[in-house]
Amino acid sequence: MKTYKSLKIFIILSLFLASVFTLAPWSEAQATSGKTAYVDIKSGYLNVRSGPGNRYKSIGKLYNKDKIKVISVKSGWAKFNYKGKSRYTSNDYLRYYKTMSKKEAKKIADKAIRLQNSLDKAYTKKQIKAKLSPSFTDAFINKFIKYDFWESGKDKSGNTLYAPIPTDFPYYYIMYGFIWDEAKAYERAYPVKVKYYKKKDKEYLLVSQKYYPDDMYTNVEQKVYFSKSSSKAKWKVYDTRW
Repeated sequence: MKTYKSLKIFIILSLFLASVFTLAPWSEAQATSGKTAYVDIKSGYLNVRSGPGNRYKSIGKLYNKDKIKVISVKSGWAKFNYKGKSRYTSNDYLRYYKTMSKKEAKKIADKAIRLQNSLDKAYTKKQIKAKLSPSFTDAFINKFIKYDFWESGKDKSGNTLYAPIPTDFPYYYIMYGFIWDEAKAYERAYPVKVKYYKKKDKEYLLVSQKYYPDDMYTNVEQKVYFSKSSSKAKWKVYDTRW
């Protein structure tokens, strides 16, 4: 009787442990299964391998913006069909597009622009970082201060103050903002574009709008790049272009 009970407990425990250790990889595979992915590399090519790991033979190449249909992902390797056979490539270099409403993107972008525009006088670096940190990365804020601000005296404690440089050609300032109402934007700009994707456990968002050329500006397109490290983290600006 004792042997039977011991065996029963052992089987239950084994099944429980098996479910615990297989849950994470299975969830990852399920989350990406059947998804279209795009290769996202700056140069060169991405190896296609015969198995899920660098030790497996390279039997093909993928280039930037190539599109593949991912079957599953496990331990950082994406399984997909390549020339009629199941092959693998590193999931770290694949971009998975997702959907986001313009209403949600507007909330994220408007918050960043509002914080940026609150810098209406001279502040210390510490004060600027405190104001912008809810919607901007530290690396971006440092570049922002370096290129779009100039020294503007000292405060009572002797700390250097910085004020925005008055110019029509800033480096990182979100100069134009966005015209979200397409009816209002019709005479000045194209509709706002929203691109939202995930890559290597990180999420990215690009909000952009192209303006019609005029006597002063030609081919102007405002772009604001956001990212966040997890689904629970806050969206933060890491770059801007125009």
